[in-house]
Amino acid sequence: TIPGKPTRGTATVNPDGTFSYRADPSVAATGATDTFRVTVSDAASGFQLHGIGGLINLLTLGLIGSPGDSSTSTVTVTVTAFNNLPTGYAIVGRPDPVTGVVRGNVVGSDADADQLTYSGSANTAKGAVIVTAAGDFTYTPTSQALQIATSPTAAAADRQDSFDVAIDDGRGGMVAVAVTVPVGMTDILSTFCGCTLMPADTVFHADVRNLPVLAKSGTWLSVLGADRGATLRATWGGEPWMGSIGGMPVNVVGASRPAERVIFNRGLSTSGPSIDDRPYAIPDYPIVEGMGSAGAGTVPAWDRHLLVFQEGTCISQELYNVANGIELPANGIGDALANGIYASQYGSAWIAEAGVRYDMSDPLYPAIGAANASRLPYLPLILRPDDLERGHIDHMLGIVIAKDRGTGYTWPARAGDGTGTNPDGVPMGTVLRLRADFDMTGYSPATQTILRALQNHGAVIYDSGNRGEDGARVLGMSNGWTGTDHITAQRELERVPLTAFDAVDVMSLALDPSAGWMIRSTVT
Repeated sequence: TIPGKPTRGTATVNPDGTFSYRADPSVAATGATDTFRVTVSDAASGFQLHGIGGLINLLTLGLIGSPGDSSTSTVTVTVTAFNNLPTGYAIVGRPDPVTGVVRGNVVGSDADADQLTYSGSANTAKGAVIVTAAGDFTYTPTSQALQIATSPTAAAADRQDSFDVAIDDGRGGMVAVAVTVPVGMTDILSTFCGCTLMPADTVFHADVRNLPVLAKSGTWLSVLGADRGATLRATWGGEPWMGSIGGMPVNVVGASRPAERVIFNRGLSTSGPSIDDRPYAIPDYPIVEGMGSAGAGTVPAWDRHLLVFQEGTCISQELYNVANGIELPANGIGDALANGIYASQYGSAWIAEAGVRYDMSDPLYPAIGAANASRLPYLPLILRPDDLERGHIDHMLGIVIAKDRGTGYTWPARAGDGTGTNPDGVPMGTVLRLRADFDMTGYSPATQTILRALQNHGAVIYDSGNRGEDGARVLGMSNGWTGTDHITAQRELERVPLTAFDAVDVMSLALDPSAGWMIRSTVT
């Protein structure tokens, strides 16, 4: 035991007599001498004998005999001066829509409680940065860099710049924090096939950085496996696995593509709130969920979604659980038999369980139809190849959790299919935000682009997957990827723990949750 505590640190004595001592940060700079007293006793020796002998020993020595001998000694500890290096992370704001100026700050911490100062003012590859002693920075791109960054042919590298901010603890400890900033007026929303995917004043483009954390955030993350080491999961694009490609394919057709009737008979009903039975502009031999980028050599898998985006009209047409006796490869013997029946009855007509059409310029809910459990549209939430090429993501991402971890739903979702009986189950529509202090050091530029989106816009639970799985799977397109950036990003995203997230209150942004996805302004 330690009857006399040290005054300049903390001490712990182990049963075998060894001890550890940790000095207070206040003595780090100068060092010090500290003392504490340790008492050694053999009073516990009566417990060493087992059985009847031990019982007799306990009674004789512990109750009616001697309590044992003890001795107290003073331990002197000499602490030499030491220094722990400071640590830090960057918070990066959005570019000014006119000048492109980016403001932010580097937040440092020091285990020794040293007074920190910051520096790093310099010319960069595409501009200049001014760093204050308090860690605030202002980055100004050159006019030439802005012109290049806003060009339609600009590469991802053209749309970002980087610099280091040094943190100095005043005692020889200095670290450099790498800061990556966007170049260009990224407040102008990105487009897909010439269309903005939902208006700026919708939840899909909300800035969630300053939203309050929900009271149940920790509980919900525990349900998703955060306490068990759960991470993000990413399986879009890449090579086929068991004959199928991960992710969600998007087929693109022109404005003049003829629409065709879809037969809705693969569910329990041929009509209902999940079925918009208007014609759909489906291309010949489209790519269905689970199939490769060209459809060759792979078969449809999972929920067999068929997504078609129509240029000119900016309408996303989404079908769930599709089949076609002629144009769709069979996934197994049973599927082949069904295809034969479909071909004989319907020819090359498409069959589905549910379908919906979303006008990407309209923030109101569609009158009818759905293609997933949350009744949220896919296109505004999906990670696209152009997101990584641009080096900036201006929209919320979608994530999937295990079906048995979900209970109920909340806005922006309009429904849910969670089967969990736990009253603390995670509602469909919950938005998770990556914390601002997450250290992105060592992650590739492509991965950092995704991580910044998770900080700025968050990720919404839009659907559910296999029961019993921990973690959250990121929604991404299966087709259109080139190079290896997305492969690197997939691998690195699976190192991001759910403990780095918070569930935040997006309901506080809703203007009219009974009518649509409109929000109050979140520009900061």
